[in-house]
Amino acid sequence: TLLPDDYTETGAAAAHSEGLIDLLAQSESGDVAIVFKDLGATSRISVRTKDGGVDATVLTGHFGGGGHARAAGATIERPVSEARPLVLAEAERLVLALPVPSSPDA
Repeated sequence: TLLPDDYTETGAAAAHSEGLIDLLAQSESGDVAIVFKDLGATSRISVRTKDGGVDATVLTGHFGGGGHARAAGATIERPVSEARPLVLAEAERLVLALPVPSSPDA
């Protein structure tokens, strides 16, 4: 989660955080990468997903957003403290609904 104080403390501009989601999405260990931006009364999420996994537009569409299957975003009319648990719960639901890949030995 990026908070307004994060920009102040680091001297960064909001635009400097734009590539963060793509960096997180490169991780081998995660199926879904989500960056939350605190905009006060609202929140902004950026989502990246991997091929064969969750469709990012399904996750962001649940919150009125959109984009592409692997890269999407949404603005949520709730502060980040309320939006984050809702988004994470929906992301978990979608990941758990994915078919389990069959093993090569099966």
